[in-house]
Amino acid sequence: MSKINILVTGSSGFLGNSIIEELGSKYNFIGTDQNPGKNTKEIIDLRDNQQIKNLDKFEFKYAICTAWDQISRKIYENNKKSTKCLITYLLNRKIKGIIFISSIFAEQPVHTSGGS
Repeated sequence: MSKINILVTGSSGFLGNSIIEELGSKYNFIGTDQNPGKNTKEIIDLRDNQQIKNLDKFEFKYAICTAWDQISRKIYENNKKSTKCLITYLLNRKIKGIIFISSIFAEQPVHTSGGS
């Protein structure tokens, strides 16, 4: 039986790379990232709808999304745009499942004042 193909965004980051390393013997991972890495098969800026179309050359039915901007000055804006572009693309592809792993940088922090 052949291995299931799974897209992993953020494949050169800690989480994406760890998933690929840990489960690589059971699944065939298609790693994508904005930065090169040993498990990255395609360099893509997820904020760019044209670049996302480069994923059309890969066959996959599942996606694990771990990519997120953690260093730029526009963390919230970049994460919001890349998430919207990626989820729209994946929904149009009608894949079987998406695992989306996020961080505090996917939403603007909510600040509350002390007291009741």
